[in-house]
Amino acid sequence: MNPRIFMYEMDHSEPGDAAFAAFGRAFAIAARFESGCKALATLFRVKAERSDLVTDAGIEVLAAALQKATLQSTLAKISSAGALCSLDVYRILSAAKDARNMLAHELAVGLDSLHAQPNACDIMRRNLVRVMPALAMGDALVSLYTSIATDEPFPRSVDTYVQRIVDWVIVPLDEVTG
Repeated sequence: MNPRIFMYEMDHSEPGDAAFAAFGRAFAIAARFESGCKALATLFRVKAERSDLVTDAGIEVLAAALQKATLQSTLAKISSAGALCSLDVYRILSAAKDARNMLAHELAVGLDSLHAQPNACDIMRRNLVRVMPALAMGDALVSLYTSIATDEPFPRSVDTYVQRIVDWVIVPLDEVTG
């Protein structure tokens, strides 16, 4: 008999592997959002501790700096990118931060036993559908502001970009479950 504390069940299953892969893709976007916030804060010379940028206070400081730094020409550039121009920067960043934290701190709990569940893809899909739209929108906003600050091109439609990220994470789960 194996001790219950140690992890002995390390079997592979197609649903379990697909669920782990989807979580990994979601976590990659979460890490991208976090590092993007830190880079953007550096670009805009935000006075905040880098570790604070994924807290409510840090997001508030970053959002305020972005809104202050947004001139009319920047707004014109953003308006050509789609839906982000009419949305509140703080609300988007805060929702993305909350989604990142949920992914890293809540949805990660129990991953070690997910491979053994026959409905692993369904469980992971339900969880990721809750967090990915906000996380993808936050990544899009950070990417858009970074593109503008560095004179890099950005997609014509941010909405399409957001949907592509969500699909990249979630659609492979649908392909396994049929």
